[in-house]
Amino acid sequence: KVKIFSMLDATLISMERNMLRLVLLSCALGLSANAENIYSKNAGQGFASLPTAKKGGTLYMRVLGNPKVLNPLINHDVDVRNMLDGQMFAYLMHPDKDSTEYFPSLAEKLDVSKDRKTYTYTLRKEAVWDDGTPVTTDDVEFFYNTMWNDKVDAAPARAFVGPFKFEKVDKQTFKFIVENPNINTVRNFNEFTIFQKKQFDGVTDFNSAKGIMQPVGNGPYKFKSFVRDQKVEFERNK
Repeated sequence: KVKIFSMLDATLISMERNMLRLVLLSCALGLSANAENIYSKNAGQGFASLPTAKKGGTLYMRVLGNPKVLNPLINHDVDVRNMLDGQMFAYLMHPDKDSTEYFPSLAEKLDVSKDRKTYTYTLRKEAVWDDGTPVTTDDVEFFYNTMWNDKVDAAPARAFVGPFKFEKVDKQTFKFIVENPNINTVRNFNEFTIFQKKQFDGVTDFNSAKGIMQPVGNGPYKFKSFVRDQKVEFERNK
């Protein structure tokens, strides 16, 4: 269980080691990324070397102010990002804590073209949302289309990542294509946090949708409650 307190004099406890170990265990360490000269065979070993985390208990964190949104695309708050990214929403590929190299997370495989312009991801077949429905490329496509919708409050994300194209191959495989790759391209793509298409079906105004404050995630923790001026509470995703 994780309780993220707002406007309270709570003790800030570092969550990096044990929390990210849970991410590792939840995201199936051992699947190999098929991309020569980008990932080493040791990616993820930094997490594997950590002592076994104690099960159970409650972790408290401090957040300054009430979260305005709990959606990774339109959130612009660093504190909120830290409690969403990699915790409630899994990265496509997760960074190793020591080497900063990436290992499989929501995606089980990544192939990168020789010219570094095409990034082909294969989603894990067992990846599911908190409601038990599978994570598919339909969700990735929805994420992409939402990001590039000018009416959505995602201008910082659009500016940070820069233009790229999306191509759906099948339910598990998709491509990101960029014309002018740079040193940050693979990191930006790997650390995308996809949200569920189903939750926003029929929504005409994404910025005010109910789902941006009651997120359905795909990470090791899931949303439980938000009490204004008191707490945001997550629970372990079993």
